Amino acid sequence: SKHIINDDKVGAVKMKERIGLLEDRIKCLREKATEHKRVLRMRDDAQKKCERLGAELANDKRRKAALQRKIQDITSERKFERIEAKRKANAQLREGNRLKMEVEKVRKESAKQIAFLRRKASEALAKQNKSAILQNKRKHAAIVKGD
Repeated sequence: SKHIINDDKVGAVKMKERIGLLEDRIKCLREKATEHKRVLRMRDDAQKKCERLGAELANDKRRKAALQRKIQDITSERKFERIEAKRKANAQLREGNRLKMEVEKVRKESAKQIAFLRRKASEALAKQNKSAILQNKRKHAAIVKGD
């Protein structure tokens, strides 16, 4: 009976040791479970952050593409404006040259007309002087004849 009690005591001690080991193992497993939950939360947070950064990156790419299109549109518009301005400037230059030629033509015609009118006036004055001289000669001749 003593042997049985000793065996019971030995069994109880072994049980207590076993229980202590199991409790330590449970504590360790709980710590690992807590750590695992923390790691899962961190992974979820990191994944959410990656998704958010991916969305921001996609938005940035869309904005960049939109800005590049806008720059290209503005560049094309400016190019068209420069071409149009150059075309207008050339047209105005041609019109200015045409007007200069027209003014020069009118000036030459005017100079010819003035020369023609001066010549005609000179001829008319000469004819008038000749007529006056003839008339004076006739008067003088009539006066001399009448004496």
